[in-house]
Amino acid sequence: MIRKRLIDNLIRKKSHEAWSPDIPLKRCLTALDLTSLGVGTTVGTGLYVVIGELVRDTAGPSVVLSLLLASCAAFLCALSFAEYGSRFPGAGSSYMYTYATLGEISAFVVGWNVVLEFLISGASLARTCSRLIDSASNGKLFLFFSTNFSKYWSVPGKEPFPDLLAAALVLAVVTILCLGARSSTNFHNVMTVVNLGVILFMIIYGFFFANLKHWKNNFMPHGLPGVLQGSAEAFFAFSGFDMVAEAAEEAIDPEKNIPRSFFITIIVSTLAYVGVATVLTLMVPYYKLNDYAAPLAEAFGQMTFSGAKYIILCGGICATVSALFCSVYSTSRIVYSMSVDGLLFRWFSKVHTTIQVPHRATIVSGIITAVLALVFDVNQLVELLSIGTLVAYTKVTISVLVSRYQPGVQSVPGNEESKGNMTEWLQKMLSNLNISKPRVKSQIRYQPITEEEDSSNHPLPEVTKRTASRAELAVFFPGNLYCCTGSDI
Repeated sequence: MIRKRLIDNLIRKKSHEAWSPDIPLKRCLTALDLTSLGVGTTVGTGLYVVIGELVRDTAGPSVVLSLLLASCAAFLCALSFAEYGSRFPGAGSSYMYTYATLGEISAFVVGWNVVLEFLISGASLARTCSRLIDSASNGKLFLFFSTNFSKYWSVPGKEPFPDLLAAALVLAVVTILCLGARSSTNFHNVMTVVNLGVILFMIIYGFFFANLKHWKNNFMPHGLPGVLQGSAEAFFAFSGFDMVAEAAEEAIDPEKNIPRSFFITIIVSTLAYVGVATVLTLMVPYYKLNDYAAPLAEAFGQMTFSGAKYIILCGGICATVSALFCSVYSTSRIVYSMSVDGLLFRWFSKVHTTIQVPHRATIVSGIITAVLALVFDVNQLVELLSIGTLVAYTKVTISVLVSRYQPGVQSVPGNEESKGNMTEWLQKMLSNLNISKPRVKSQIRYQPITEEEDSSNHPLPEVTKRTASRAELAVFFPGNLYCCTGSDI
């Protein structure tokens, strides 16, 4: 009996009744805010660091193809997140989706995995930002820390001096987050706009120094294996788009805005990465990047004008602060969701009555991140935690497939189920293009599900129809969705 009860508790799922429409967090984030969060996380330090390393060490100019392949993989993952984000508009993202479909034990593993990933990546981002600021000061900042603090700092095997600036940056971000979702998002939007402005400067101004012979001579120096390896490494540059789903509980009209923000985030990120990679490889031969410690900034500084290096460093600092903001934000929201579900101490689920944010989860998450940034060099740990991203994305994709044949996993109460279907939209589009439809061998005829059928324990094929992707339809038909009969909803 005890064993059976234990197993039941491990595989139990979050029921519909567990979702309350009267949530304590304030819904104030628009589609633009959600997109800013997604872009700020995705187009972060990856653009200023990863692209140069991929060009130099892995793919050469063919990194453009690697980025396009990686963006396609990210887009497919975003489809799963977009569907679940529209059906379950609550904080928690991959943790919540896994809990609703695969059960508590899987959600527990995913939740802790993602929390650990964000804590360490946040500390790494803080250290990266402090290094960028040190580069802008020509090394004077770290020289000051080393001169004044190294003699008091005796932590064996660790850094020679405490990175006080990194810890201060984390605490500053925590303070901004505790001002409320609206105020903190405005700050993040400013950082994202500056970052995108610098990216636009690099793409437009860099094309004046482009030379096509750098592509004609040796576009794929490492062949197809280099392109494929580069795409695998570049995929992690796109990781972070799930940040949009973390803010679902504070989003206005999440059923429509979440899917739109996902797709806009992937599109903007792809354009930014491919544009910068194209300009960089056309400006400088890929083999000359071996001479640069910071390939992107130094290449622009030497090929254009000396001040370009500092403009790009400014963009890198804003991008890193933006990504750090999103990292601490995501950690606090997942801790809050796990606390509400009883998988962490209930103390973390307390929401401030005035600012309507989970201030306890935010402060504790920020303090842990600040301590990690102060003491440890966590850059190598971030590479090990890349498996955490794969686990989270894989489980969300599996959850979508499972939900197709799992009765009762539809959406939260209050979310009216859309009667449209992405498949029908594609069929209509193909018919308008005079393209013949493929022959359908299945003879299953779908019928509407009644409440009695939905509460049954049999895996009905109608679940596939009922749970068809309303997320994609929300993007293409924001005003009116059409049901199977063609009438307005």
